[in-house]
Amino acid sequence: GARPGYNGREKGNVEKSLFSVYPNPTFGNFTVLASSAGSFILFNMLGQQIAEYAVVKGQADLQLPAGIASGMYIGKFKAGDGSLNKEIRLVYQP
Repeated sequence: GARPGYNGREKGNVEKSLFSVYPNPTFGNFTVLASSAGSFILFNMLGQQIAEYAVVKGQADLQLPAGIASGMYIGKFKAGDGSLNKEIRLVYQP
């Protein structure tokens, strides 16, 4: 489990498995930072997939699908090399 106060960044571990999304909440455009290439899949709160993005190592500028409702979405990042699986909550406030 997660250790109290642990934020995912330790010395020597920063480059190994980093994934973050900002800004969150988003107005529709958002940036993904990932330490490895992979896929970022967006689901609504009913578990229905609404978008899938190919993510490059480093920085990727992405955009939410047009016409989706405001609210909370679940984003799942899966590294292509299997090194990282991460789930985040992304809030859309147009």
